[in-house]
This record gives sequence, structure tokens and C-alpha cells, in this order.
Amino acid sequence: MIFGGPSGSDAIEGSIKLAKHNTGRHGLLAFEGSYHGTTAGALSLTAGKAYKDGYGPLLADAVHVPFPDPTETGPGGDVAALCPAENCCRTGVCARALDAVQRKFEGSYGGHEDPAAIWVEPIQGEGGVVVPPEGFLEGLRDIADDNDAMLIFDEIQTGFGRTGEWFAADHWGVTPDAMTMAKGIGGSGLPIGAMLYHEEYDTWGPGGHVGTFRGNVPAFVGGIRAIEYVEEHDVLAHATEVGNAIRSRFRELAEDVPHIVDVRGKGQFTGVEFRVDGEPSKHLVESIQRECYHNGVLVWYAGREKSVLRLLPPLVLTERQAEVGMEIICESIRTVIAEADAEPPSA
Repeated sequence: MIFGGPSGSDAIEGSIKLAKHNTGRHGLLAFEGSYHGTTAGALSLTAGKAYKDGYGPLLADAVHVPFPDPTETGPGGDVAALCPAENCCRTGVCARALDAVQRKFEGSYGGHEDPAAIWVEPIQGEGGVVVPPEGFLEGLRDIADDNDAMLIFDEIQTGFGRTGEWFAADHWGVTPDAMTMAKGIGGSGLPIGAMLYHEEYDTWGPGGHVGTFRGNVPAFVGGIRAIEYVEEHDVLAHATEVGNAIRSRFRELAEDVPHIVDVRGKGQFTGVEFRVDGEPSKHLVESIQRECYHNGVLVWYAGREKSVLRLLPPLVLTERQAEVGMEIICESIRTVIAEADAEPPSA
């Protein structure tokens, strides 16, 4: 089933109602580092405290557990003994995260009502373009099934070709109960979002979820045309190829720039993490962002410490445009780092 709307936040709000209505529970479970929007329900799921300042109290029993970041050090030893997944990928941070999720459902001292659903970005965007370990989404699927909860993927930023697949979850072959989407579905910024869910959850009656602008016909026509364009021009394969080339260029740069500690992503969704003296550097990323802007290229930041340079170029970016853009970005990185290294140390 598809339920349309004007934005991604609107789709998230619908998914919260859908989960509560079908499970009879009101608890919500999301992840540290997550971003799901800034309307009241979506903001309850969003992890960033800065977004919430001055707007509490939000929805009750919304909890956040760690998202598995492969760049972090996880528990060692026999992690399969810790991991609740049926097919453990034997990654420490993944096992730790899945164990935390399971305890929120099955621990008698979890501190909250059992969640109605799990909301997760298959690849975290705001959190730093964090690509989870191989078994993470499958493990969430197992936990949701074992506890009669819904598994809801937020594909608002990652969906519709951004990662080189129609949806980021396709990289792992895991099917959610519901999915929220927007951004790329509009093709060129049209006001459209949607909630996709399995027909077994279509239990609300007429008027159960309505809105004046849910079903904007011009926007939906634009969305259909965008889908047709992606299919007709093999945009998914193109996004994969160009995105791989961009990350390869960053990895080459990292050989000469020790401040780059990680290059990650899929398709046209890339994150480059920077550290100075072993610490995340928001200042360095902001300076690179500003230098790129002065030279005609827009880049974004991400990460809990805002120390990740985030690239989300148009999926139709040509190879030549990518080459020119990367020349500017790489030269901007070199310039900013050279200027920083030339500065005298602070007293």
C-alpha cells in the first residue's frame, strides 16, 4: 500500500500512527545519530538534542540505542554469544547494537514499554553517512519478528537511487514492514513524500489518516516521470559507477592527507571523515566547506561532531562534472590543511 503526502516528516508521522494502530503499543525505538524530521512525532525519533531544544516534552517512551559504526571499536571475543541475530556477521559493534535493541523489547528492566516499531535509516545520513555492518538490518528483522513489532525503514534520504539501488536496504536484501520516502521521489524538489507498507497493516478505516495535501496530483505525476527517467536511463548503475569513482579519488587523496581517517558510502552518497590530532574536527570540515563554496562547489557536513564531509550530488551528475568537482574539492582540502598547518600553535 502507498499513502502519499507532502513531505518526509509527514510520512514519518504516518508511520508512527500506523505502528501504534497495528500493535496497540505506543513505545518508539530509534537510534543514536538518527534524523527523521522535525515535526513533533518525527522529532521524538530524531536523536539530535539541538533540534529538540525548547520543544519538549515530545512523545513518551521514545528510546534511542547505539547505531553500529564500523569505524568504532566494539567488543571482542565470541561476539556471536552476545548477538541475538540468527545469522551473526561477527562484527562487535553490530552485536552490541542488536543486543541493546533486543533488551529494549525483552529485558524486564528495559525502562519503557515494549516499542511498537523500530525506525532505522539503512544508512545514516545526518549521523555521518554511516554504512552498517553486513548483518545489522537482518538482525533487526529477526528482533522485530520475535516481538510482534514493525520494522520501518526511513529511506527519505537514501531512497530512489541515491545509493545505486532503488532503496538502500536493497544492498542487504532485507524487507521492512513499512518504508518512508521523499526527496528523490519528487525528481526535482516537488512537494511529495510517501509511506509504503504491507497490505496486512492497512487496518485503519476511512478517515483514519487524512490530510489536505496528501495526494498532490502534479507532484505525483512528477514522481512517476522521475521513476521512468531513472529506469530508461539506467541511472542506478550510473550513480554506482560515478560514486565509486568519487570515493576512489578521496581514498587516493587520503594517502597524502592523514587528516582523512575514513571514506565511506554507496552510490552517490559519500562521507569523508576528518580528524586533527586524533580528534573529530568540525572546524576543519567547516573551513573545507567554505573553501569549496568560494570555488563554486556545494558540499555538506554530517556526523555527530560535524566532522564528516557529506556529498549528495545529483544522480545525473556526469563523469566529467564529477572530475571537475573533485578537482575543486581535493584542491580545497589541500589549501585548507596547508593553511591550518602554517598557523602557529595556540598558547
